[in-house]
Amino acid sequence: PTCYHPMVGSDASLPVITRSEAGLPDDAVILACMHAPHKVRPPIVDVWLRVAQANPRVLLWLDALDTTAQDSIRRYARERGVGEGQLRFWSFHTDHGRYLATLALADLFLDCHPYGAHSTAGEALSVGLPVITPAGHCIHARVAASMLRELGLTDCIRDGLQDYEQYVTVLCNDAQQRNNVREQTRRLVAEHLAGHAPRLTASLEAAYRAVWEAASP
Repeated sequence: PTCYHPMVGSDASLPVITRSEAGLPDDAVILACMHAPHKVRPPIVDVWLRVAQANPRVLLWLDALDTTAQDSIRRYARERGVGEGQLRFWSFHTDHGRYLATLALADLFLDCHPYGAHSTAGEALSVGLPVITPAGHCIHARVAASMLRELGLTDCIRDGLQDYEQYVTVLCNDAQQRNNVREQTRRLVAEHLAGHAPRLTASLEAAYRAVWEAASP
């Protein structure tokens, strides 16, 4: 019950950062795809690239990775018709507040597959950034889905990569629908996170008690 991974609300006093300060275009549809290198596999990258190819305003905002990984992704994207102008790479800020404020500049956070985001998904949600996930069948593919279900954002949980791609494409092409998802995310996060920690603690304690009672003679 409640959810698998704790979600922590962001500090209300986050610094104000503009897209231009972060090296991002103001008129782009920015898709945050910040995932560790071992999670980034061709099937999910192919989805991101097809979304970008279908809409020239889409910008894929990727983890900085390392030089070799960046060069590989650039080459892979170029071979699939997505140029350098639709790619950006970022490095995490050591200042957590600045990191969260920068993350909030995106329009959507796209989860990875089959190994999805954990803490980063929770941080994205904490700043009102919608997380779209292609929920899988293993625990490491369902962490974001657990958080989204707890918040009541079940439309953001998609059934596999094809459904995920179709939904993200719709949101990229429809500013009104994209804004609606963003406003809904902000509202539900504000409503739920205030009491999230006590609810999660109570459900975890209940689970421990049940295990202890089942194991007791």
